[in-house]
Amino acid sequence: MCIIIMFYLFAKTNFKRMKETILQLLETKFQGARKDGLNLLAGVLAMTATDEETAQKVVDSVVICFQNF
Repeated sequence: MCIIIMFYLFAKTNFKRMKETILQLLETKFQGARKDGLNLLAGVLAMTATDEETAQKVVDSVVICFQNF
């Protein structure tokens, strides 16, 4: 039980750190984009990144297409 709780706390802390890192990278890459959208995207991408190198690769692979509707 203790191991599960420790793993949960580590995973939650790592997720928050990765989300913040990815959000900063996304804001740099997509200047002028809405921050609430980038925040949502950062949360999704943070589930796939485990370190800063992976976070950079994930953000580099993101392409956002802006269209006029």
